[in-house]
Formats: sequence, C-alpha cells, structure tokens
Amino acid sequence: MNSVSEYLNKINEVFNSGQIERIWYRGQSKINDKYKLLPSIYRETEQEYLEYDLFLRFKAKGVPFLKYKPETEWDWLFLMQHHGVPTRLLDWSEDALIALAFAVEKRTTGDNHEEDACVWLLNPFGLNTQFNAFRDYKFIPNVEEERIKEHFGMKPKHLLTGAAMYNMQHPISVIGSMNSDRIISQKGVFTLFPQPSSDLKPLEETENHDQFLYRIVIKKQSIDRIKQELIRFGVNENSLYPGLDSIAKEIERELKNK
Repeated sequence: MNSVSEYLNKINEVFNSGQIERIWYRGQSKINDKYKLLPSIYRETEQEYLEYDLFLRFKAKGVPFLKYKPETEWDWLFLMQHHGVPTRLLDWSEDALIALAFAVEKRTTGDNHEEDACVWLLNPFGLNTQFNAFRDYKFIPNVEEERIKEHFGMKPKHLLTGAAMYNMQHPISVIGSMNSDRIISQKGVFTLFPQPSSDLKPLEETENHDQFLYRIVIKKQSIDRIKQELIRFGVNENSLYPGLDSIAKEIERELKNK
C-alpha cells in the first residue's frame, strides 16, 4: 500500500468481502516479532499477578493527582492504560485515518529502509463470536457488564471466592471508560485479554483469526508520502494527542515548511 487512497480502497474491499458491520483499526510502525498483537502486560517476564499489583500501587499513589476519583476497578485499569502502565488492554481506534497516522507518525526518512509498517483491521463482532460467552450479543459489551467481570475479572485467581473462575482463552472486544481526552479524540476502543497464562497467543496467531483479523501493509518507501497526505487531510499531531504540546509541534512544523 503506497497512498491514503489505496489504503481506503483496501478497507472497502474488506467490507465488501463479507457481512461486516464494523471494523476497528490499529496502526503499528513496524512488522516484526516485537510487534505482536499482545497487550503490554504480556511482554513482561513476570506476568502472574503483576497487573493486580500494579493496579493496587497505581491506585494508592495516583489519588492526589486526580481531578476525579475513578468509581470502579475498570475505570482505574483504563486510567492505567492511558498513562502507560502495563495492562491486559490493547488499544484500537474506530477511525481508519487515525490508525494509519499511528503507523507512520514515528517513522522518518532515515529509517524508511528498515521495514514496512502496517494497520491491523479487526472485526470486533467476529472476534466475539469466537468466544462462547458472548456469541449471542448483538452489540459490543461494555467492560462494566457483570459477565465481563465473571470471565475477565481484575482479581488474581488465588484471591477468588465462590463460583467465579477465569478460564477464558480468547480476548474480547469491549467498550471502555471514556475517561481521558485522548481516548475520545482517538475514538479509542479496546480488546481485553484474559489474565496472563503461558499458553496465550497473540491475536494474529489465535485459532480462526483469519475470520476476524486482516492486515494492510504500508510500504516503507511510501511512509513519508502518506504522512504528508494525512496532514493535508487534517490528521495531524493534535488529532492524535490533543493538547498544547501538540499544537506547538503543529505550529513548528508549519513554520519549517514555509
């Protein structure tokens, strides 16, 4: 793929290839074994119970810096994700151009020789039909639903009491807490993965992944061109990271191009 128009045409091809109601997008700047569709918590060597330990630590230390106090554990988890703490969440966007911008934004002319970038396309309903507990859903579940808690809860297994058991092997598409300007501007949606286990695979290696997952490769020699086309279409720093810093970078870029 060498241009924005070609990218959009490929997305239309995916829509037209089957009965797909919705697509989520995730841009990745490189294609290699370090860029798997796995949440950050799974990239840590010590995975078991780590997320809950980080959750308790973040919750204890973060309160003085919050404008409002999150109401649920999931609110805290999404806030952790927003600030870069490893979690079981994997970010996606409902906006195809924002995902494309994420794929190319950190690439420069100097590293174009290294490797291609890509945008992953996820059919969120297609993923959820692979997961028996949500096969009958006609919508994307909110992470606060009780059934999510039953199958993907925050507490480690050794702290559970009663009948609740987390034995799920598939991630699931969810709508999460819109508790940051960045999530809103990036039209953020998420896949929630099960609690860490040794046999969990990246999304692109799971069984039947070709029924809900697609990839568009962005040729390395076209990255600069695509970055300029996105700016022309109004997708810029402030689209991805709204705030004064992004506005300043946008003004600086415009000044350099005069």
